[in-house]
Amino acid sequence: MTVIDTSAYVQYLFREEGWERVIPHLAPSAAPVTVEMLWIETLNVIWKNRMRDTIREEDAAAVLRHLKEMRENGLVAYHPNEFCSDRAFEIACAARLSVYDAHFIALAESLAEPLLTADRKQDEAARGIGVATFVL
Repeated sequence: MTVIDTSAYVQYLFREEGWERVIPHLAPSAAPVTVEMLWIETLNVIWKNRMRDTIREEDAAAVLRHLKEMRENGLVAYHPNEFCSDRAFEIACAARLSVYDAHFIALAESLAEPLLTADRKQDEAARGIGVATFVL
């Protein structure tokens, strides 16, 4: 099992540099999990790219379809944000990290599973409390 954060998921969805390294973590045998936060954060990234005109409307729609399909087909299991919100707040305060990012760390910690991230600050915070990470 691997906890996937938004930075890693977006890297995969937008085929950003190194996106291929995310693929093994999304395989059914890897049993990828995340928090609901990923859904909203990813939608925001799609919107932001569309508003900045860095992707075409049809490409944004394709990324959104892929995001929906992965969720609807159960390829990534979503945990409610509330599952680890108290711990996420503690981590955020201690590491001076956003509560959004801290949710992924808190989930990984609670499940005793590694965190997949492309965010160096999140990696440092996770390792600082003993959570194993895969950094892209």
